Amino acid sequence: MTYMSITCENESYWMELDEERYAWRQVIIDRDSRLHASCREDCLAEGAVTDSEEDLEGECRDIPQAAFEEIWSMAVKDYHSEWMQTKEKYPVGSIVQGICQHFYPHGTIVKGDDFDAVYQGWEDAILRKSLTAQVAGYDETNMWLVLYVL
Repeated sequence: MTYMSITCENESYWMELDEERYAWRQVIIDRDSRLHASCREDCLAEGAVTDSEEDLEGECRDIPQAAFEEIWSMAVKDYHSEWMQTKEKYPVGSIVQGICQHFYPHGTIVKGDDFDAVYQGWEDAILRKSLTAQVAGYDETNMWLVLYVL
């Protein structure tokens, strides 16, 4: 993974990119200094991210992983207690139902009434449609249930 930040018009974008330069995690710091994490909001960059200032508006720079992890930790710290409750409520093997919200490199992001999840199954997921699936595990970094279709 590589890490970069882009500063543009009083906002900054902090990204974790894979070898093909697709974002896996992202934090946006908005004009009001609020932090938005891609694990809780649909704010992950779409498509491969270039580091060319000609292609992007703003100042781009590579950052160390530790700098990204620090910002990520700040962005998700308020969700840890909720995440612990979610894992307790939905142990592996639980059946859950949610709505397919968007596609990420990780899989289809599913929102339930009281959980966020990533569906990594082989069945097609349809945006804005309900999905019933089984909890197969946990993505601790993103605080998501990992789902597979029954």
